[in-house]
This record gives sequence, structure tokens and C-alpha cells, in this order.
Amino acid sequence: MNYDTFLQTWNRALASARLNHPGMFPDQTLDLQSMDRSYRAFIPFGLSSHKYSPFTVTVEVSWRWDALLSARFATTEEDLIMQIYEERGLYQDTASPWLRVDFTFHASLPMDRYALLPSPEAWRKWASAIITQIPPSFSTKFEDTDDDRPYGWCGEPTAEATCASTGQFYLASVSLPGWKGITLPRQWDDPERRAEEDPFDQLVELFNWLRENANIWGESLKPLSNDQKS
Repeated sequence: MNYDTFLQTWNRALASARLNHPGMFPDQTLDLQSMDRSYRAFIPFGLSSHKYSPFTVTVEVSWRWDALLSARFATTEEDLIMQIYEERGLYQDTASPWLRVDFTFHASLPMDRYALLPSPEAWRKWASAIITQIPPSFSTKFEDTDDDRPYGWCGEPTAEATCASTGQFYLASVSLPGWKGITLPRQWDDPERRAEEDPFDQLVELFNWLRENANIWGESLKPLSNDQKS
């Protein structure tokens, strides 16, 4: 599975989860120094219905396909082992490659709308509630029981403020970051080995989780929209 194949699977999963909105143009970049390839897109929620007004809610998704993944998928696992270990690696096995998909729930106010910053007590109460409401329900460990590396994570909400000419600070936006690891199929030269599944189902699970929790995120913003000033 090379970059283009993964991107096709990614787009199919987006369509299956009904998140491929018209006008959603992702940024795809190629680092000419490291040869890493990056992807970033913003998925809007509730724009047409103004469901979360006055906030605009989006989910940012991004990932980096590094040069090592490109090199690995340019050959088979057996050839890779031979190139690294030569004859000594004939009986070596490999761990499944994986890709980290980052996501961030965003909520921002229009430039002509203001909300007073919540008090520390009100912020702690809101932040504690949203962390409880949006836990990472997907697997947080690799399938290999001997591998104890984290496989998913959801952080704490952060806020950005803006300062008016009066010296008053107002809330500008809030966000909640996280990421999930996506296991990629290894390419084997041995015809007796069972072909590994592509990451379509994993991506659909992630996108469905994002869609469900984007609504929770949007509904949770009501306490932060009090004391509006225009």
C-alpha cells in the first residue's frame, strides 16, 4: 500500500462515513528535503443549519506519510529483511507498519462576535465535562499484546483569546486535540501468507467516531457562548 493507494482508501472511507463535503479541498504537500508527504483537511459541521451558532465547528484531520513508509512499500517484507540483515534475516519477522492520524475539534467565533472569557472555575467545570463526554472509545493499544505503545490519545481542551482596544480579553476559539494509529497492511512475497486487510474499516470507525463526537463538541459550547457582545 503506497501513498496513492492509502489516499484512495481514505477518500472511500470519508464517503462511507458521509464526511466528504463538497468544497472540502485538502492540503497535500511534499517536503523536497525529507520527501515526506503530508495531508490536512478541515471537515465542517452544522454550517448550513447554524446549529452551533455563534460558533463555527470544524474537525481538522491530518497525517504524514514519511519517506520510510514510501521506501518500505516500494518492496516486500522479505526483500526488506534481506536488505537489512542479508542471509541472517531469513527467519526474521516484522511488525505491522502504522500511520498516526491527528484530529482536532475546533470551535471559533466570527470576527464581529465576542464572548467573555469564562472564569477559571467555569472553565474547569466545562473542560472536565467535555473530557468525560469525549473519551477515545477506539482501541488505545496495538493488536499485538506484546506491544505496549499507545495507539490512540485524546487531550485536554485549550482556548485562544483576543484583546480588544479597550484592553478587555475575549474568547476567540477553543479546540480539543487527539490522534489514532492506523495499522497498514504488509506486502509479502510469500504466496502462502494470507493477504492483510487494508485500513478501510479502521478509517470508517475513526470517521464515524469523529462525526458522532463533533455533535457532542458543538452542543457543549453553549456555556461558553454567554455574555455575547457585538
